[in-house]
Amino acid sequence: MDYPDYNFIFVGDFCPIDSYANEEVTIGPKLQNLLSKSKQNVVNLECPLTKSESKIAKTGPNLKADPNNVNLLKKIKYKYL
Repeated sequence: MDYPDYNFIFVGDFCPIDSYANEEVTIGPKLQNLLSKSKQNVVNLECPLTKSESKIAKTGPNLKADPNNVNLLKKIKYKYL
């Protein structure tokens, strides 16, 4: 599929919680093509990238991801978090 050029693409609720995903995650060709047509790709992280064991009082799960999982974002070539 041929996509038009975009100024921005926004992605929400990205949560890279699986440490093994750094090696195993692949980005499909359609998504790669779409993201390559954007001048700026912006992602909203659903969880912090931290090694901290501290938790906050909140409703719902306390999600966190290893800071090394930022490599997933580099693969996708996001420019803003």
